Amino acid sequence: MEYARRFNRRRRKLQPHRISYFSATECAFAFALASMFIVLVIVAPARLIYYSVLEAKGDCSYRLTHMKHNSPVTALVAPPGCGTDWVRYIIQQLSGHFVGNIYGRTGASVIAVEADFLNLIGPVDKVIVVIRSPFECLRVSFDQMQSKPNQLVAPRSRYVNRNLWEKHVYAASKNWEKYYKSYLAYDGPILLVHYSNLITNTYSEMYRIAKFLNLYPTKSRFDCVATSPVTIRFKRTPVKLPFNPLAFVANHILSQVRHSEKQIMGIINERIHQEEERSDIPNDRTTSVS
Repeated sequence: MEYARRFNRRRRKLQPHRISYFSATECAFAFALASMFIVLVIVAPARLIYYSVLEAKGDCSYRLTHMKHNSPVTALVAPPGCGTDWVRYIIQQLSGHFVGNIYGRTGASVIAVEADFLNLIGPVDKVIVVIRSPFECLRVSFDQMQSKPNQLVAPRSRYVNRNLWEKHVYAASKNWEKYYKSYLAYDGPILLVHYSNLITNTYSEMYRIAKFLNLYPTKSRFDCVATSPVTIRFKRTPVKLPFNPLAFVANHILSQVRHSEKQIMGIINERIHQEEERSDIPNDRTTSVS
């Protein structure tokens, strides 16, 4: 035993002492520098690329969520092909919350509920109505039904076929009138969003929508939505055709569509004047019929 102790003591004396060349403070400083290098060189560029890709896709709010508290039930309505897709995109990106529909989540958990029929939503507190020319609505809805999955426009042969295009114009124009009459009969708070104004005055219309929904987005959010590829795409629809699709529709059907348009625009003007009288605020947004 004594021999083993002496041997171990002698071995410890012969071993070289470990020398620390850095103090604890210097080690902590080096670790902080390495962390900053990783953040600045790797993490920050990666986040910048990630959000740039999202903005290029039109995802200005990055992550949509459901409402955490009860909010007024707002209906977003328009006939098929009349532009609720674009307005839904604007509302979602400005608010950061989902817009529901009658087939999924509805009520106070979403910022608004999209539908064709107002009565399918149930009791609502306010309504957003997208106003669009019947001829444009008919074009868009027809293209959606008759075009192939990756195409925006139906083939010319579909328009020439009177059993398809002319029948669609006749039936859908009647529904267009019924839809708007039901929307405009609503007696509560209502916001009329003209699709043509969205194209020519995108910022002002987005501000109107945000104010109606009590939203307060930043200017950068407005800029992102206004210049996104999604907005640009909606501004270009319906796609211009190398032929006049109305040439394949009988004159008496076209007269019926124009009569329906004149009736609805008259009701809209009356509704705008009623809102002016209630608020006693002058308004120059009277709808004109061409």
